[in-house]
Amino acid sequence: MNEVTKLWKNVKQNPLHLIIGLMIFLSGSFLLLCDDFFLWPPEWTNVFNNDLIDAIAIVIGVFYFAYVLAGANSPLANICLLTASAFLLTILIVLEIGCVLAFQNYPLVMAAIYQLGALLLVQVCASRSPGLKRK
Repeated sequence: MNEVTKLWKNVKQNPLHLIIGLMIFLSGSFLLLCDDFFLWPPEWTNVFNNDLIDAIAIVIGVFYFAYVLAGANSPLANICLLTASAFLLTILIVLEIGCVLAFQNYPLVMAAIYQLGALLLVQVCASRSPGLKRK
């Protein structure tokens, strides 16, 4: 029971990281299931619909879970996770808005709002997190 109590304490100390990890994991899982999600830009659809990009999102989500459950003690890991997730979410938002504007695929507006919410959570975590101490 002591280990479970320690894990629960770690989760309670970093709930936003856990929520971001869950959102990115779910986004990556959805993109993995949907092989033709991105239609814009037409020249790059094979790249953005590739399962490797989806797997990267899933891995970032799993790393968030591991980071939170391990106690979230590493500022370097925190910075790397927040940077990677901000980059991934920004790319997804741009692609989804591009699909909306190019093909009038208006349901993707909701997906872009979802990704924007995750990006705002990343911003909140980044503003509250301690940075690296420089020598």
